[in-house]
Amino acid sequence: MSAFGEGVAPVHPSHVALKPRRVMLRSTSRMWDLMDRGGAMPLVTAFNLRREDPLSEIEEAVRHALISAPALEINEYEVDLVPVYEPDGFRATVARINVDLWELPTRTKDALQDLATRVARAFQSVVGEERKVKVVIRPYDVEKAGWVSF
Repeated sequence: MSAFGEGVAPVHPSHVALKPRRVMLRSTSRMWDLMDRGGAMPLVTAFNLRREDPLSEIEEAVRHALISAPALEINEYEVDLVPVYEPDGFRATVARINVDLWELPTRTKDALQDLATRVARAFQSVVGEERKVKVVIRPYDVEKAGWVSF
């Protein structure tokens, strides 16, 4: 049995969109182009945000940091920030920002390290330099990662 259901042959994850009880192949050339170039992904998850943090300003600063390196081919419309507040009654000492990207030849270790620094500084420019933040850029191999869009 494949991951997509009984009797369904395995299909590359970047080529499918799962619907309840069926699999639909993507047929638009735009989607193929985005997947081939590593686009349509940057999911940015910001953990341990405080209730008083200005989310729209954080989103704008982080988005600007992500698109500020043209060689990394991150488009503004692709950035999707998901804020997660710290739990009530718990004061986190470090905020964490995870950025998920598809691998591309231009997204080298050094380039991603520089990008992480840009994102961390952008975050601190909004919430204050005394605030600790950890940024992790996680590149995914589109040939090995699962990916669906409902």
